[in-house]
Amino acid sequence: MFHNCHSPQAKRASIKFSIVTPSFRQVAHLRRCAASIADQAGDFEVEHLVQDAQSGVDFLEWAQSQDFSDCVSEADHGMYDAINRGFKRATGDIIAWLNCDEQYLPGALQQVATYFHNHPEVDILIGDVVLVDEGMHPLAYRRSVVPSAGHIRYSHLSNFTAATFVRRRIIDDGLWLDTRWKTISDAVWMDSMLTAGYRVAVLPKPLALFSMLGSNLGQSTKLFYERTEWEQSLNCTNRWMRLYYICCFRIAKFLAGAYFLRRVSVAGYTEDVSQRRQTSCWLGGFWSHAKSHVDNQRLRDECRFSERPIKKELSSAMAYFFSAIALVLGFLSDMIPTGESVKAPLVMIFAILMLTLRAKTRDLVCISVLFFFCSAYALRFRPPDIAIVRLLTFIITAILAYTSSTILRDLEKWMGVTVGLIRRIPQPIILTNRKGEVVLVNVAAESLLEQNESEFIGTNLSLIIEGVGINRMDCSINTWEDRPPTSKISFNPFINGKAPKAITANVFMVGTGKRRLFGFSLQEDE
Repeated sequence: MFHNCHSPQAKRASIKFSIVTPSFRQVAHLRRCAASIADQAGDFEVEHLVQDAQSGVDFLEWAQSQDFSDCVSEADHGMYDAINRGFKRATGDIIAWLNCDEQYLPGALQQVATYFHNHPEVDILIGDVVLVDEGMHPLAYRRSVVPSAGHIRYSHLSNFTAATFVRRRIIDDGLWLDTRWKTISDAVWMDSMLTAGYRVAVLPKPLALFSMLGSNLGQSTKLFYERTEWEQSLNCTNRWMRLYYICCFRIAKFLAGAYFLRRVSVAGYTEDVSQRRQTSCWLGGFWSHAKSHVDNQRLRDECRFSERPIKKELSSAMAYFFSAIALVLGFLSDMIPTGESVKAPLVMIFAILMLTLRAKTRDLVCISVLFFFCSAYALRFRPPDIAIVRLLTFIITAILAYTSSTILRDLEKWMGVTVGLIRRIPQPIILTNRKGEVVLVNVAAESLLEQNESEFIGTNLSLIIEGVGINRMDCSINTWEDRPPTSKISFNPFINGKAPKAITANVFMVGTGKRRLFGFSLQEDE
């Protein structure tokens, strides 16, 4: 067990906070979390208790390099057990926990300290939260309302633990997190506090940033089964009661202004923990919008190939800008006296064909309708038979363009899904192009090699091959052409002169010519 203990502050403030952070292999996020606590200033004292689950060398190096957080690294039985261990170490008057991927906003603890000082009867204080993506871009503003045991039992816990603070007496009374539950213990804990009669209040101020990462979206299968089991144990399965509590909750949210747009200024730490990044924008309060944004971003990240997204659509603004240029060029060409032909419809047809390659399908439809009426206007002085033939040609071209665009978009989606599937396959896989340059390293391979994909992409994968019927030799993939080794081989993948591990692999090949790819199905050499 590792423990670095820092001496408490010499001056005893009127209120002391104990902030617990459970940690497991999230050092990059932990740095930002700790920085957001360390820069809190005001008439209070704060201790940051990091409870780590033996993350390894990276955590130990960070813990020893800083002098603010009190860090313990030991085995535990999950996140909620780690939080309980942190609660037992706490010495503060006000206790909270802040996950590694969450941050306090500037002045948050001072606002909480002031509220608790002015309202000694309040046991639990809940504040508002701003949802952000990994780059600290705000996605939604989540207004908090006073939770009810009925809504928690029949639906979900709507409040965020990142902005929840409790008095020490709750912990002293023995209300710990129930470690039987691995995904819903926070909801069970809040339900038990409400049932025990502790008073809860809401501070309608933004106190924390909640990072919308794939690991914390709370949509796991385990969550569903635990939630169902808990509801059944409480006999909270009546759908009409569920509907009643959801309606009451929605009304309370509406009255609190949760669904209105608001101007929000946030400041959070990114990779640079020397200063906060300031952002100001208008935000709504819908979780679905934030989740959709993060899901789409994660899909784009998973579908990238050689660090480039497979699908690179033209933005709507650029598509309409290109269309406006085509319209201007078309009508200007008709002003040039070169015979009786009307050139504007032809220019528009070429513009549609160009947009087919990259424009969004819905933009292509709108632009085609616009071009149709513009073409009809350009042909207004032509004989009806010529105008009809030209317009029919335009319509047929637009239909073909729409069909081609739909097929291309579907093909791109299938390609993206295929790449995403390769990334999630539990078998470690590396793909290289015909020159031996790495174009993809899936998640399992990153774990096996203990390196990020970015360290491999674009580097030349030189091999030392050793196998049955093969003399030990250096080998470059670009010499294989269409004859890769067919038997299992052992080799060391040298990346930038470093050999991460000795592994064995089966080599396979797909494609031909410039589109040839070599795949390596990896396994650690015993």
